[in-house]
Amino acid sequence: MMTQPTNNTFEPFLLIVYNADRGFFNAISASTHKLLSPRTYDCPLCQHTFGVTGMLQPWKEYIDMQPLSVAFTHRNEFHKDYPEHKSITLPAILLVDPENGITNVLDARCVREAKNLSELISQMEKRLDELNIK
Repeated sequence: MMTQPTNNTFEPFLLIVYNADRGFFNAISASTHKLLSPRTYDCPLCQHTFGVTGMLQPWKEYIDMQPLSVAFTHRNEFHKDYPEHKSITLPAILLVDPENGITNVLDARCVREAKNLSELISQMEKRLDELNIK
């Protein structure tokens, strides 16, 4: 199930969608794959934002300072909760707005182009600024 945004009303929020499925065995498989063959792992968003013990502190701090609520979900949950958006290539960081629908903040190409967490955050900052989200 998707981690819901922290607000109680349905206001715009950022949705971070990992290109991995939720579940215990999926998590073990993904962790092993990231360690043994990081170049072939299919979720650069996971690689940039998670370490062996969980979410990286700089990423958590960055997420905590966002002006919008932030929710996290996985591929299988996203496809279940948003079946009309199955064509979105993952991973992705999306803006979910009840009035305007879903907008890509960072698409899979942008996430893949980021060489590290600092570049990912820099790209996200630029894009949020373009979308006038401050």
